[in-house]
Amino acid sequence: MYLDFFNFQRKPFSIHAATDHIYLGENHGVAAASLEYGILENPGFIVMSGEIGTGKTTLVRHVLNQVGSQTVVAEINCLPSSRSSLITQLCAAFGVSSQGVGLPEFVNHLGSYIEEQSKRGKSLILLLDDAQNLSADDLEAIRLIVNFNDEIDKLITVLFVGQTQLRRTIRQADLAQFRQRISVHYHLDALTRDETADYVRFRIDACGGDTNVISGDAITLIHQYADGLPRVINAICDLCLVYAYSQQQVMVDADTVASVVRDRNRGGIALQMSHLAQNPLRNVARVAPFRNRFASEDLAAPLLARKLYWAS
Repeated sequence: MYLDFFNFQRKPFSIHAATDHIYLGENHGVAAASLEYGILENPGFIVMSGEIGTGKTTLVRHVLNQVGSQTVVAEINCLPSSRSSLITQLCAAFGVSSQGVGLPEFVNHLGSYIEEQSKRGKSLILLLDDAQNLSADDLEAIRLIVNFNDEIDKLITVLFVGQTQLRRTIRQADLAQFRQRISVHYHLDALTRDETADYVRFRIDACGGDTNVISGDAITLIHQYADGLPRVINAICDLCLVYAYSQQQVMVDADTVASVVRDRNRGGIALQMSHLAQNPLRNVARVAPFRNRFASEDLAAPLLARKLYWAS
């Protein structure tokens, strides 16, 4: 819709996970390095936590894309509405029939599967997304599975990705042995104002656009309203570009952001609950001193995604 008007090669702020031009600021960069270290150098339990919209899944898929074809990834999405038992989901992830299979039988299947992959020179990652929905009993069952067989213990990395509730579950007193198995834990925070400015300009630059198409004042207001959450930043920026295009404005300013926020609130569907939700214009005048303060042309080059190798 607005691509030609702003000279974009593609949409810079798609809300869908994209690993081909991922922004790695200080927080996300350390998180990525921690994940890669855990996967390649220190197999065990890895925990990646963070609030909704901080970019956990996107970051994890980016790191998994970097580890190459020698790693097999088996994925379970731990949906709260799922009626399947953990063993049933594990069997599905590893291509094992779950009929009449309990914990001991699954461990035997898993041991054989890992031995087969090891002969092919492949390591194994079990990715449990939305892991905040796992119970303490589920976490303990996973620990027992890994502990049951030395080959499983040495050759599998279990990656738990979930919201803040996951950390609260892991802190329970009866999960002390589980906590001792965690080799890497990183909590992904929201972006700072500085990082938000770099993030917005990075996404625009990766799509071939002018990095100044969204003003500094607008970025400050976007950051404040989105609470620094990349998913919400994407949604606001995308709508701002639509509004600017409809008015034939070559730049998104703070008034454009305020209009987007106000119209969404008027419709009863706020993009993000924050102190700006009721009056998005309240801080427009105050953000003027930030103009161009965080402008930067030192943008990381886009990273090309590579195919993931999933267990069949």
